Amino acid sequence: MTRLTKRALLIGTENYAEQRFGSLPCTRADTELFAQVLRHPSIGAFDLVEVLQDADANTVRGTIADFLAASLHDEQVVLYLSGHGTSSAAADGRFFFLAADTTAERFEDTAVSADFVNERLEQCAAAQKIAVLDCCQSGGFTRGFATSKKPRKEVVDAGPLLRSRGVYVLSSSSADEASFGGGVDQDGSPAPSLFTGEIVRALLTGVADRDGDGRIGVDELFQHVSEQVRRQQAGQTPEKSSLGVNDEIIVANAWRGSALRLDPVTPASRQPPALPTEVAQGAVPGGDPWQDLLEYYHGCLRSDEARPELMFAGQAGDAFVCVGGHERILSGDLGPSGQCEVPPGAEHLVDLVLEEDAELWYGYPAVAFLSDVNRKANRNTRIAPMFVRRVAVVRTPGGVVLEPFGPVEPHRAFASTFLSEEEAAEFMDTYTPSWHTGSHSQLVKDVNHHLRELFGMRDVQRLDPSAMAADLDLSTPVSGARNTALLFTTTREVRATDGLLKDLAYIDGKRGTIAETALGALLPHTRRDARAREWQPVTPLQANEAQHRVIAAAMTNVLTVATGPPGTGKSQLVGNLVATAVANGQTVLVASTNNQAVDEVADRCNRIVPGSVVRTGSKDKRQVEADTLAVLMGSPPPAVNSTTAQVRARLAIEHQAAVTAEFEAKARAEAELLESSGTRSRARSRWKQAGGPDQLPDEREWAAWEARSRKVVTAWFFGRRRRRALLRGLGWLEGDAPQTCALVADRFAAERAWRTLHRRAESLPTDAELDTRAADADRQVRDAAAERLRVAVAEGGRSGIRSVNELLQADGRDWNEVRRVLPHVRGWAVTSLSARRFPTAAALFDLVIIDEASQCLVPHSLPLLFRARRALIIGDPMQLPPVRKLGHEDERRIRSRIGVSAAWLEGLRATYHRHSTFHAFEAAAGRSFLLDEHFRCHPEIIALPNQRFYGGELTVLTDVHAQRGAALPAVSWVDVPGAAVRPPGGSWRNDAEVDEVAQRVDQLIGLLPTDATIGVVTPFAGQKDLLARKFAGVERVRVGTVHTFQGGECDAIVFSLVVSATMPGSTIGWVQRQTYLWNVAITRARAHLVVVGDRDLWASLGGVGAALVAAAGAPPEPTPDGSADDLLPRLYEALSALGTGSVSLNTHLDGYVADGVLDTGTRKLAVRLDLAADDEQARHLRLALAKTKLLASPAENRSATRVPAWRLYDDAPVNTWLR
Repeated sequence: MTRLTKRALLIGTENYAEQRFGSLPCTRADTELFAQVLRHPSIGAFDLVEVLQDADANTVRGTIADFLAASLHDEQVVLYLSGHGTSSAAADGRFFFLAADTTAERFEDTAVSADFVNERLEQCAAAQKIAVLDCCQSGGFTRGFATSKKPRKEVVDAGPLLRSRGVYVLSSSSADEASFGGGVDQDGSPAPSLFTGEIVRALLTGVADRDGDGRIGVDELFQHVSEQVRRQQAGQTPEKSSLGVNDEIIVANAWRGSALRLDPVTPASRQPPALPTEVAQGAVPGGDPWQDLLEYYHGCLRSDEARPELMFAGQAGDAFVCVGGHERILSGDLGPSGQCEVPPGAEHLVDLVLEEDAELWYGYPAVAFLSDVNRKANRNTRIAPMFVRRVAVVRTPGGVVLEPFGPVEPHRAFASTFLSEEEAAEFMDTYTPSWHTGSHSQLVKDVNHHLRELFGMRDVQRLDPSAMAADLDLSTPVSGARNTALLFTTTREVRATDGLLKDLAYIDGKRGTIAETALGALLPHTRRDARAREWQPVTPLQANEAQHRVIAAAMTNVLTVATGPPGTGKSQLVGNLVATAVANGQTVLVASTNNQAVDEVADRCNRIVPGSVVRTGSKDKRQVEADTLAVLMGSPPPAVNSTTAQVRARLAIEHQAAVTAEFEAKARAEAELLESSGTRSRARSRWKQAGGPDQLPDEREWAAWEARSRKVVTAWFFGRRRRRALLRGLGWLEGDAPQTCALVADRFAAERAWRTLHRRAESLPTDAELDTRAADADRQVRDAAAERLRVAVAEGGRSGIRSVNELLQADGRDWNEVRRVLPHVRGWAVTSLSARRFPTAAALFDLVIIDEASQCLVPHSLPLLFRARRALIIGDPMQLPPVRKLGHEDERRIRSRIGVSAAWLEGLRATYHRHSTFHAFEAAAGRSFLLDEHFRCHPEIIALPNQRFYGGELTVLTDVHAQRGAALPAVSWVDVPGAAVRPPGGSWRNDAEVDEVAQRVDQLIGLLPTDATIGVVTPFAGQKDLLARKFAGVERVRVGTVHTFQGGECDAIVFSLVVSATMPGSTIGWVQRQTYLWNVAITRARAHLVVVGDRDLWASLGGVGAALVAAAGAPPEPTPDGSADDLLPRLYEALSALGTGSVSLNTHLDGYVADGVLDTGTRKLAVRLDLAADDEQARHLRLALAKTKLLASPAENRSATRVPAWRLYDDAPVNTWLR
């Protein structure tokens, strides 16, 4: 066997620019010692060992990418990382390696994601790949890998794997454990970490050679190191994982000589690393970055759409030819050249590939799909191979030959015929061939297994890859596999993205103008500041502080990014921003990949002022456009002119600002009074401990007593006599100590300050008065804003009558007419692929808003942003991602052809196949504004997504009593341990769950108000179809998969999980890992979420499912705001002082928490204890009032009141301030 070339890359990060990430001196020892044993000619015998220490994220990414991309097929590579590592809740729990420049504020941009490392490893050509990870929670890295649980098969004459995706991962700890480092000795030399230290020791001594064969395999090494680590540290459990590792991997020779000594480790550095410059962050090797990026996206788009589709039997000889004889392309039996001859009859396909925009594919076995009605095959019989591989046409001196490349993969359209969208995607993502080069028998086993188990079909002809038929059997009236291979072409479907590709080509030719547009913000060298323009907020819809911040940023900055979790008012924000732009004389375009999202924004705006937004786009929307323009032309003149409307709006805003100032003043006064109360309480306590009298002199004398006390504290002349006289004058019987006089001065000072602040606080408006004033001011702002928008739209329509008429009468290409109408008709809405409804002109619109940006592929947004001076990108990366077909290997091939660095794209977070528009522009902006007030879901429903997906940053303000609910739990779990089955050729279903769902829906229909809506959601298309038939004709019930429910909501959601223990582990794991799916399903429910599934199974699996089981079993107790534990005894005493009745603390009420509840038997009083805020005090008070109202319930005769924390220190009787 030919010896493999062995290369290793060792990366350690000891020092971090952000001090909260403590330094790790052990990482220097880890990399230096590990490098020595790998380099040792009698142990590791590695040909090359590279060490990278304390590098920034871009350098780490680039080094990893270059190291792995340079690998050849005859190599073994080791990638080692030592340093801090963690999972990020904000990034869906994905794992990240911290680099020297990682910051908490820009974590995803400045850390190195496991996804990136995973992908580089998978694309690495090396025959053997080993990843060793020594960092906390490193087991979380394996979320990106599938651990094979299949027993290793004995393979006769097994050659090299056809598609070596084999990655052996050794992690120092599990996903929820710390990894322990080493210390530093007196000389400043660090010791290695526990895990790496044991690896080095095992290799240095040869003790890991358990079978005594003189070699150390990775399995042996892990077993030994794991035992040693667990023996020394019970809280650290190393883990291993693999993907497609079918062969034993030998990492070192076992040392049998005398004890070896390694060179000492250099002293640990204490110097924090310098942050990389922005030039380095934006660097791309060679050429114009924009040219490279545009060409990259152009190639990805073309390749994404040139995917194999189902063919028809009548296309034989034209679109495909049959290939008979010995199967070579899938089995990899190609010889040293990796090439094969062109099959007879395929010459025209080769010519098509060489001359036109087409790609060549090969697949086996061919499968025919016969109609259930007519079992006879005809020209329209659908044909597709089950597994496919790309084929390149190569010119050689001897003629044209075929050269297969890329992985063997399932035929996507074939899989989608039988599976749901989600299941097909899971199959495509996780499938790995199980055969070795030339192993026809294993190929047949793999095909037959998936044919029967996954698709419910069989082989019509006995599959024999060594003797394939040269024609396609269509005479047998049975659907199934034929022993024939197909060579076929695919052409790009131009209709969907033809306009997009034309736009990208135009932008490429106008790269010099990109800096003038919002698109320029994507790359550092074309970023610019926006030109200042006067503007005034126009918000006809309710808006909170977070939304106002986004509006202000979007009206002044070139690029603004906002995160809009479910139920946080994203549509209101977009509507208000459109109104602000239009009313301020600016053009605005709203776009999304989602037709529903575009329609919702247009409808919302047009309900406020008809014609304020023109919905346009594809041909079916042109009539909507024409109708809206006709409405504009027929609008009556406004009741007031624009100057009057503008002044009214400004006055309303100023009045609202004055009310906000009152909130600020009251909140600030209460904060100061609380601090003063604490000071006074401590002064009183010290007074009492010193034996001070119970009564103080008249308040009018306090200032004099304070001054006199301070004066005698340091008095020298007759000091003791004067201090004694002072204390006796207050009633102290004895004492003359200076500290006692200082205590007296502090007491009078504290009492005086408290009384002053108390009088000021009592003079301020009450909560009820402030609440009324705020509601009135908000209404005035909304009314004035609607009027100003109405005037702006009407005046624009009237001034642009001629331009609108010209547009309505234009035939064919009407871009000139569109240009002329924009100054008059300023609000537009369109889907992203219909951007060419407008001229491809730089900065055509003042503002472009891309909604649902987390579902938008990056290239889909580029033409929109080129048309914009400024842009708002808004979405939610914790919701469903974009739909794309392009695989890792195809993306790598495109990158390699263009010469674009994977690390550069990762730094931009702009890869085609892993990132969205939201990811890319959030990284470019450096931050994202969070819409943090949630109004949709019952608090017990949103509690889990809030903590798990949004880091607990959402303030829940849902009015439970306004919901259309019933006397049922907000979250419930119905235990159905049924058996999921997959019918032949169908998707997963669970009949027991279907019956239970039907019962639960009937119950909800009977208990909910008649106008309440019910949704039934499931991950699987087969279950959805059964449930849809069950509820056909029931208007109140909507049934769909999670993908079809994105953007929708219902009063009650029944979530059928389908999964049972009888399903394959890979399918269960896939559902468990789809956190987007869980988040969307849960957050569709307003009042009730009913989960139907196997409780014990999901509880045992962990993850979101287990958390949901726990939430249904015991509703979560909300954590009270702030740290009020020391005040609760005072609150208890205050409530008890009101009279008869029981008092309870931290009481759960309708999903919220009351700090205290007094129950007199006839009525209840819920109390919210309000602690002071350090910042945003007006907002704090507004939210405190809002949260207090949510504790009241007229139906239960329960009132609610806010108690500022300082009140608990008040001397006044409780019944004077608490009623």
